[in-house]
Amino acid sequence: MTFDDIRRVVLALPGTEERTSYGTPALFVSKALLVRLNDGGAEVVLRMSLEEKAFLMEADPTTFYETDHYRGWPAVLARLDQLDHQTLRTLVVRQWRASAPKKMLKAYPDLSP
Repeated sequence: MTFDDIRRVVLALPGTEERTSYGTPALFVSKALLVRLNDGGAEVVLRMSLEEKAFLMEADPTTFYETDHYRGWPAVLARLDQLDHQTLRTLVVRQWRASAPKKMLKAYPDLSP
């Protein structure tokens, strides 16, 4: 998977836009970060709950991990060469639902992974 693949998935969701975060390409809904390319370009940072992060790192440590910098933060690193389209879409849609304004959620009640 490439960041261009991720861009296509995320920008297909309502109200999303591309900006930068820490000098790297990033995708947002409103002011909430959904995903950004990490500095090295081989992984992305995905926002999510701490519970989901812990589950993913345990279930699939080849794909999902954290560094000391992200310990305790609601974000996980995902290796692009291990991430698949359906997993990405599921995670991004969940975070979109957690971050989108209520008015937008009401307008798209059937949006699913």
